[in-house]
Amino acid sequence: MELAIRTKTIVRTIIIAVVLITLAGLAARFALYMWGEGALLRPLGLFDVGRENSIPTWFESMQFMLCSVLLAVVARSNGQRGEQYSKHWGVLSIIFLYMSLDEVATIHETTGAELQRVLYATTGFTPSGAISFFWVVPASIFVLVVALSYIGFLVHLPRSTRRRFVFAAAVFLLGALGFEMLTAEVVSSSGAIASWVASSFGGEIDRGTANAIPTILKGGQTSIEEMLEMLGLTAFVWALLAHISSYVDEDINVRVRTDKS
Repeated sequence: MELAIRTKTIVRTIIIAVVLITLAGLAARFALYMWGEGALLRPLGLFDVGRENSIPTWFESMQFMLCSVLLAVVARSNGQRGEQYSKHWGVLSIIFLYMSLDEVATIHETTGAELQRVLYATTGFTPSGAISFFWVVPASIFVLVVALSYIGFLVHLPRSTRRRFVFAAAVFLLGALGFEMLTAEVVSSSGAIASWVASSFGGEIDRGTANAIPTILKGGQTSIEEMLEMLGLTAFVWALLAHISSYVDEDINVRVRTDKS
Protein backbone atom coordinates (compact mmCIF):
# COMPACT_ATOMS: atom_id res chain seq x y z
CA MET A 1 0.00 0.00 0.00
CA GLU A 2 1.29 3.44 -0.93
CA LEU A 3 0.12 6.47 1.03
CA ALA A 4 0.45 9.62 -1.10
CA ILE A 5 0.64 12.92 0.78
CA ARG A 6 -0.37 15.79 -1.49
CA THR A 7 0.93 19.08 -0.15
CA LYS A 8 -1.58 21.36 -1.90
CA THR A 9 -4.55 19.26 -0.82
CA ILE A 10 -3.43 19.20 2.82
CA VAL A 11 -2.64 22.91 2.95
CA ARG A 12 -5.90 23.92 1.24
CA THR A 13 -7.87 21.73 3.65
CA ILE A 14 -6.16 23.29 6.66
CA ILE A 15 -6.74 26.83 5.33
CA ILE A 16 -10.45 26.10 4.81
CA ALA A 17 -10.61 24.71 8.36
CA VAL A 18 -8.92 27.86 9.72
CA VAL A 19 -11.39 30.14 7.92
CA LEU A 20 -14.39 28.12 9.12
CA ILE A 21 -13.09 28.00 12.71
CA THR A 22 -12.48 31.77 12.69
CA LEU A 23 -15.95 32.55 11.32
CA ALA A 24 -17.59 30.13 13.77
CA GLY A 25 -15.65 31.74 16.60
CA LEU A 26 -16.76 35.23 15.60
CA ALA A 27 -20.38 34.10 15.33
CA ALA A 28 -20.19 32.39 18.73
CA ARG A 29 -18.67 35.47 20.38
CA PHE A 30 -21.34 37.72 18.86
CA ALA A 31 -24.17 35.45 20.01
CA LEU A 32 -22.77 35.09 23.53
CA TYR A 33 -22.19 38.82 23.81
CA MET A 34 -25.67 39.72 22.58
CA TRP A 35 -27.73 37.12 24.43
CA GLY A 36 -25.47 35.89 27.23
CA GLU A 37 -24.42 32.39 28.22
CA GLY A 38 -27.81 30.87 28.79
CA ALA A 39 -28.43 27.14 28.82
CA LEU A 40 -29.14 27.10 25.09
CA LEU A 41 -26.15 29.21 24.01
CA ARG A 42 -23.53 27.90 26.44
CA PRO A 43 -22.37 25.14 24.00
CA LEU A 44 -21.30 27.91 21.57
CA GLY A 45 -18.34 28.44 23.87
CA LEU A 46 -16.78 25.38 22.21
CA PHE A 47 -16.17 27.57 19.14
CA ASP A 48 -14.87 30.61 21.02
CA VAL A 49 -11.26 31.19 19.95
CA GLY A 50 -10.60 33.05 23.18
CA ARG A 51 -11.20 30.01 25.38
CA GLU A 52 -8.70 27.28 26.13
CA ASN A 53 -11.18 24.38 26.33
CA SER A 54 -12.49 24.85 22.80
CA ILE A 55 -12.33 23.38 19.31
CA PRO A 56 -9.98 26.14 18.02
CA THR A 57 -7.52 25.34 20.82
CA TRP A 58 -7.64 21.63 20.01
CA PHE A 59 -7.15 22.36 16.30
CA GLU A 60 -4.13 24.57 16.92
CA SER A 61 -2.66 21.95 19.25
CA MET A 62 -2.97 19.40 16.44
CA GLN A 63 -1.21 21.81 14.08
CA PHE A 64 1.71 22.05 16.50
CA MET A 65 1.78 18.25 16.74
CA LEU A 66 1.79 17.86 12.95
CA CYS A 67 4.72 20.28 12.69
CA SER A 68 6.55 18.33 15.40
CA VAL A 69 6.09 15.05 13.51
CA LEU A 70 7.27 16.54 10.20
CA LEU A 71 10.29 18.10 11.90
CA ALA A 72 11.12 14.72 13.46
CA VAL A 73 10.97 13.09 10.01
CA VAL A 74 13.50 15.59 8.64
CA ALA A 75 15.69 15.25 11.75
CA ARG A 76 15.73 11.46 11.42
CA SER A 77 16.53 11.55 7.72
CA ASN A 78 19.29 14.15 8.08
CA GLY A 79 20.74 12.30 11.06
CA GLN A 80 21.01 9.05 9.13
CA ARG A 81 22.83 10.86 6.33
CA GLY A 82 25.11 12.61 8.82
CA GLU A 83 24.11 16.07 7.62
CA GLN A 84 24.94 19.25 9.46
CA TYR A 85 22.27 20.77 11.70
CA SER A 86 20.30 17.52 12.01
CA LYS A 87 20.11 18.11 15.78
CA HIS A 88 18.60 21.53 15.16
CA TRP A 89 15.68 19.85 13.40
CA GLY A 90 15.27 17.52 16.36
CA VAL A 91 15.29 20.38 18.89
CA LEU A 92 12.66 22.20 16.83
CA SER A 93 10.54 19.04 16.87
CA ILE A 94 10.75 18.94 20.68
CA ILE A 95 9.87 22.64 20.92
CA PHE A 96 6.76 22.18 18.79
CA LEU A 97 5.79 19.09 20.77
CA TYR A 98 5.97 21.19 23.94
CA MET A 99 3.92 23.95 22.29
CA SER A 100 1.27 21.40 21.37
CA LEU A 101 1.03 20.44 25.03
CA ASP A 102 1.16 24.06 26.16
CA GLU A 103 -1.70 25.04 23.86
CA VAL A 104 -4.15 22.88 25.83
CA ALA A 105 -2.43 23.01 29.25
CA THR A 106 -1.83 26.81 29.20
CA ILE A 107 1.61 26.40 30.77
CA HIS A 108 2.78 29.77 29.41
CA GLU A 109 -0.06 31.68 31.09
CA THR A 110 0.44 29.89 34.42
CA THR A 111 4.20 30.52 34.27
CA GLY A 112 3.67 34.17 33.34
CA ALA A 113 1.26 34.70 36.25
CA GLU A 114 3.74 33.10 38.67
CA LEU A 115 6.62 35.22 37.36
CA GLN A 116 4.45 38.31 37.69
CA ARG A 117 3.66 37.39 41.31
CA VAL A 118 7.34 36.89 42.12
CA LEU A 119 8.25 40.16 40.40
CA TYR A 120 5.69 42.06 42.43
CA ALA A 121 6.78 40.40 45.68
CA THR A 122 10.45 41.23 45.11
CA THR A 123 10.31 44.63 43.44
CA GLY A 124 6.75 45.89 43.82
CA PHE A 125 6.48 46.29 40.05
CA THR A 126 3.12 45.51 38.44
CA PRO A 127 3.21 44.99 34.66
CA SER A 128 0.69 47.07 32.72
CA GLY A 129 -0.13 48.11 29.20
CA ALA A 130 1.24 45.91 26.44
CA ILE A 131 2.96 43.57 28.92
CA SER A 132 0.06 43.22 31.35
CA PHE A 133 -0.22 39.67 30.01
CA PHE A 134 3.23 39.12 31.45
CA TRP A 135 3.96 35.78 29.76
CA VAL A 136 4.83 37.69 26.57
CA VAL A 137 8.06 38.90 28.21
CA PRO A 138 9.69 35.47 28.81
CA ALA A 139 8.16 34.27 25.53
CA SER A 140 9.81 37.14 23.62
CA ILE A 141 13.15 36.39 25.28
CA PHE A 142 12.82 32.72 24.34
CA VAL A 143 12.01 33.60 20.72
CA LEU A 144 15.04 35.90 20.58
CA VAL A 145 17.36 33.22 21.99
CA VAL A 146 16.08 30.60 19.54
CA ALA A 147 16.37 33.03 16.62
CA LEU A 148 19.98 33.88 17.47
CA SER A 149 20.82 30.20 17.98
CA TYR A 150 19.34 29.26 14.60
CA ILE A 151 20.97 31.89 12.39
CA GLY A 152 23.45 29.39 11.02
CA PHE A 153 20.68 26.83 10.56
CA LEU A 154 18.60 29.30 8.54
CA VAL A 155 21.55 30.32 6.37
CA HIS A 156 22.29 26.66 5.65
CA LEU A 157 18.73 25.95 4.50
CA PRO A 158 17.80 25.99 0.81
CA ARG A 159 16.63 29.48 -0.19
CA SER A 160 13.01 28.44 -0.83
CA THR A 161 12.75 26.65 2.52
CA ARG A 162 14.36 29.57 4.35
CA ARG A 163 11.92 32.08 2.87
CA ARG A 164 8.94 29.90 3.76
CA PHE A 165 10.20 29.39 7.31
CA VAL A 166 10.71 33.13 7.85
CA PHE A 167 7.28 33.92 6.40
CA ALA A 168 5.56 31.33 8.60
CA ALA A 169 7.38 32.58 11.72
CA ALA A 170 6.51 36.22 10.94
CA VAL A 171 2.79 35.47 10.54
CA PHE A 172 2.67 33.32 13.68
CA LEU A 173 4.58 35.79 15.86
CA LEU A 174 2.48 38.70 14.60
CA GLY A 175 -0.52 36.94 16.07
CA ALA A 176 1.00 35.20 19.11
CA LEU A 177 2.98 38.20 20.40
CA GLY A 178 1.99 41.27 18.36
CA PHE A 179 -1.78 41.04 18.69
CA GLU A 180 -1.52 39.56 22.18
CA MET A 181 0.31 42.70 23.33
CA LEU A 182 -2.18 44.90 21.47
CA THR A 183 -5.05 43.13 23.23
CA ALA A 184 -3.28 43.55 26.57
CA GLU A 185 -2.98 47.29 25.88
CA VAL A 186 -6.71 47.52 25.11
CA VAL A 187 -7.65 45.60 28.27
CA SER A 188 -5.29 47.72 30.37
CA SER A 189 -6.67 50.96 28.89
CA SER A 190 -10.34 49.94 28.65
CA GLY A 191 -11.49 52.71 31.00
CA ALA A 192 -9.59 55.39 29.10
CA ILE A 193 -10.87 54.09 25.75
CA ALA A 194 -14.49 54.15 26.98
CA SER A 195 -14.08 57.67 28.34
CA TRP A 196 -12.55 58.88 25.07
CA VAL A 197 -15.41 57.38 23.03
CA ALA A 198 -18.04 58.90 25.32
CA SER A 199 -16.44 62.36 25.27
CA SER A 200 -15.68 62.33 21.54
CA PHE A 201 -19.21 61.53 20.45
CA GLY A 202 -21.01 63.59 23.07
CA GLY A 203 -24.60 62.60 23.47
CA GLU A 204 -24.63 60.28 20.47
CA ILE A 205 -23.16 57.37 22.47
CA ASP A 206 -24.15 56.70 26.09
CA ARG A 207 -21.70 55.47 28.74
CA GLY A 208 -22.96 51.88 28.58
CA THR A 209 -22.28 51.66 24.85
CA ALA A 210 -18.90 53.32 25.29
CA ASN A 211 -17.95 50.74 27.93
CA ALA A 212 -18.75 47.97 25.43
CA ILE A 213 -16.26 49.27 22.84
CA PRO A 214 -13.12 47.85 24.56
CA THR A 215 -14.84 44.47 24.93
CA ILE A 216 -15.70 44.42 21.22
CA LEU A 217 -12.14 45.45 20.31
CA LYS A 218 -10.72 42.71 22.52
CA GLY A 219 -12.98 40.11 20.92
CA GLY A 220 -12.03 41.14 17.39
CA GLN A 221 -8.32 41.30 18.19
CA THR A 222 -8.39 37.87 19.82
CA SER A 223 -10.05 36.39 16.74
CA ILE A 224 -7.41 37.95 14.45
CA GLU A 225 -4.65 36.80 16.80
CA GLU A 226 -5.77 33.16 16.76
CA MET A 227 -6.35 33.24 12.99
CA LEU A 228 -2.82 34.52 12.38
CA GLU A 229 -1.39 31.84 14.67
CA MET A 230 -3.25 29.10 12.79
CA LEU A 231 -2.29 30.55 9.39
CA GLY A 232 1.35 30.81 10.49
CA LEU A 233 1.33 27.15 11.50
CA THR A 234 -0.36 26.26 8.20
CA ALA A 235 2.41 28.08 6.33
CA PHE A 236 4.98 26.15 8.36
CA VAL A 237 3.29 22.83 7.51
CA TRP A 238 3.40 23.85 3.84
CA ALA A 239 7.10 24.76 4.15
CA LEU A 240 7.95 21.45 5.82
CA LEU A 241 6.01 19.34 3.33
CA ALA A 242 7.63 21.20 0.41
CA HIS A 243 11.09 20.69 1.97
CA ILE A 244 10.44 16.98 2.54
CA SER A 245 9.17 16.59 -1.01
CA SER A 246 12.25 18.27 -2.50
CA TYR A 247 15.08 17.13 -0.23
CA VAL A 248 13.99 14.22 1.97
CA ASP A 249 11.24 12.02 0.49
CA GLU A 250 13.55 9.59 -1.30
CA ASP A 251 14.89 8.54 2.11
CA ILE A 252 11.51 7.85 3.73
CA ASN A 253 10.45 4.25 4.13
CA VAL A 254 7.70 3.60 6.68
CA ARG A 255 7.27 0.09 8.07
CA VAL A 256 4.89 -1.19 10.73
CA ARG A 257 6.23 -3.96 12.94
CA THR A 258 4.19 -6.05 15.38
CA ASP A 259 5.62 -7.69 18.45
CA LYS A 260 4.29 -11.28 18.15
CA SER A 261 4.86 -11.95 21.83
